[in-house]
Amino acid sequence: MPASARAGNDEPTYALSWSRGEGARQCISSHALAKAVEARLGRSVFVSPADAEYMLEARIEGTPSQWSATISLQDREGRRVGQRDLTSTERDCRALDQSLSLMLALAIDPNATLAAANPPVAPPTSVPTAPSWIESTRVIIPPRTLDGRAESRPPPVEPPRAPAAYAEGSLRLSFGMLPGTAVPGVEVAAMIPLQESWIVRAGAGGWMPAQGEGADGGVFISQFSAALGVCGRIRGTAAFLLFCAGVEPGLLAASGYGFNRTIEVDRRFTLMAGPGAKVGIHLGGPIWAQLGGDLLVPIIRHQFYYLNADNTPVGVFRSAAITGAASVAVLLAFP
Repeated sequence: MPASARAGNDEPTYALSWSRGEGARQCISSHALAKAVEARLGRSVFVSPADAEYMLEARIEGTPSQWSATISLQDREGRRVGQRDLTSTERDCRALDQSLSLMLALAIDPNATLAAANPPVAPPTSVPTAPSWIESTRVIIPPRTLDGRAESRPPPVEPPRAPAAYAEGSLRLSFGMLPGTAVPGVEVAAMIPLQESWIVRAGAGGWMPAQGEGADGGVFISQFSAALGVCGRIRGTAAFLLFCAGVEPGLLAASGYGFNRTIEVDRRFTLMAGPGAKVGIHLGGPIWAQLGGDLLVPIIRHQFYYLNADNTPVGVFRSAAITGAASVAVLLAFP
């Protein structure tokens, strides 16, 4: 490197320490880099570390298509004055020569020109007596094709934003909680995402009256229930999968027929709890379709029976120990 010092003026002196990583041996050498910087500044700049007031430490490393360089400036006491980082997706690290020489030149003189390093640059009329440098700067070099033109890339595609809430209307079939094989019912609910992976669900609905029969009489039973649960969500671009856990408190209404006396054991309040799963498919716009199923365990079970002529109880209906419900629903998503 040039051994000249201040050349009779008050310009600070610099030493350059340039290193290349294992995969960057083909990058610009320290001698060529120093010459390029001095050509930009139009004067000799670099001296030996023993004579320098400031040390420019620079290193480049990486692989083809991904390069990173770090340049730091330290004073004679080893205090870091500033740092700059350079990243690039160029295939050849020699494409960074101009950017590296410019960054080093600006570290020495913020008024350095942006011209290429080939033509000499006239000495500036005024030179700062101390480096004026932004504490931390990141420069990103756009990738280029082999012929040197800027490579055109499509803008990044952002994933669709999750809806803020869903309104749900569903048709349900119950199994085991009321008399009959499959009792139809309806439910309306709201689902509110807490975050990307969790949803709170609250709703209410009812079932059609179901008939339980004995030898000499029977009973009609209707059930109204609420629902409250928390669901974990796995979400794709056009579908989602919910795994839920919840409770369904409710109210039974029963009326007997065909006998003189009816006795209902336990209370009319009901409570069920259990897991469920639902899958949703985007139909278009804010409309989604959803299929689901719930496994429900009655916490409170009710039994209906009547007494025959000799006061012997005859059972009419009691809910199963494990019940369930299947549903098909239409969802309206709100952004």
